[in-house]
Amino acid sequence: MPSIIQRIYQLLEAKSLSATSLANHLGLRQSTVSGWKLRDKNPPSELIVPIANYLDVSPYLLLTGKEHPFINSLLSNDEQQLLSYYRKASVEGRTMILLAAVREIERGSK
Repeated sequence: MPSIIQRIYQLLEAKSLSATSLANHLGLRQSTVSGWKLRDKNPPSELIVPIANYLDVSPYLLLTGKEHPFINSLLSNDEQQLLSYYRKASVEGRTMILLAAVREIERGSK
């Protein structure tokens, strides 16, 4: 099972983000973030929520590698799949998904 820092780097790669951009977001030096990876050391606990927010994932996912079971119990399989696609999409892709949803809602209300 990947460590937290390994999950962070997997998410950075999947979202086409860099460790430098994460470091800048957190107000840290890039060497601090890359040092975590080099030593396979997890970031301090007080940074888990800001990192999760930056990566647009839940802290639970960052810590465990899974979505929180309570969240999944609230969503249908289709909603979970849509959320998964949305989270994997680029900023442009997310905008397109949201616009498609708005268009569909507007079309249905006519």
